[in-house]
Amino acid sequence: MQLSIEERNMLRDFQGKGINVTVPVSCIMFLSHQR
Repeated sequence: MQLSIEERNMLRDFQGKGINVTVPVSCIMFLSHQR
């Protein structure tokens, strides 16, 4: 899978924020599936 420079920068930005990004998203996904 070839990433463009912008995508790579976005990924690095997300990884820098890390938990701040992934936890709320996965919590929302999880909770929405519980109903």
